[in-house]
Amino acid sequence: MEFGDIQKELKELIKEYSHHYDHHICKINRIDDKKYERLIEALVHLDRIQYLQGHKLVENVQDLKLVKK
Repeated sequence: MEFGDIQKELKELIKEYSHHYDHHICKINRIDDKKYERLIEALVHLDRIQYLQGHKLVENVQDLKLVKK
């Protein structure tokens, strides 16, 4: 998985959850068990994406140092 793919996946996740939050949670002003589970799923997925981003960054730190010079 390339870094750009990870960024795209993160952007889509944020967009999808923001839409869900705006159109479902804020509309009824309540979070039930189902919505809570969806929130936890989104956060776990976000955590996974951030881990992958960090892993890619560590893998490519030498390349980034070369670009800086």
